[in-house]
Amino acid sequence: QHLAVDGIDNIIEVLEDLEDGQLPQVDFLELNACNQGCVGGCLTVENPYVAQTRIKQLIQHMPISMNKVSTDPEPPSYMFDDKPLEASPVNVLDDDIEVAMQKYAQIEQLVETLPGLDCGSCGAPTCRALAEDIVQGLASEDDCIFRMRERMQYLMGMGDADEYLPLPFRRRDEEAEKAEQERSEP
Repeated sequence: QHLAVDGIDNIIEVLEDLEDGQLPQVDFLELNACNQGCVGGCLTVENPYVAQTRIKQLIQHMPISMNKVSTDPEPPSYMFDDKPLEASPVNVLDDDIEVAMQKYAQIEQLVETLPGLDCGSCGAPTCRALAEDIVQGLASEDDCIFRMRERMQYLMGMGDADEYLPLPFRRRDEEAEKAEQERSEP
């Protein structure tokens, strides 16, 4: 027996049920992240309902001879390349080991100076990834919104622009934290 599920929330629910052993009769799962499967996905150029109706009509009018699984035991050769697989290096700082070690040290220094919130506002998923991009010349320290804020405050001659920022993004100083702790203690 098979089960076809579409939509991320539905997939999570079905996988949890499967993990809990509530679907012992299911032999095959078809999981589509997009609602209504790929037809309802973000790359569908027309209304997903219209596209789904067209697909159903195509299936109904398709000749039976075309509606079958191939009995050919060997897949076509275009699927496999006769060339051996070669590893391609990922995230290599530099081909020269000494230069790579210097870049690694720069990354470590940058990570210490970045806020460490991993907010992603700069476009990198983590502060460490931003530091790697900066060292590789793919990004700038000003891409970090917190670093940019400090630089703008310095350039504008403003002592502190925290009052203009939403609460979660304001810088907290030790005196304010002590005062807040004293107020919260009985």
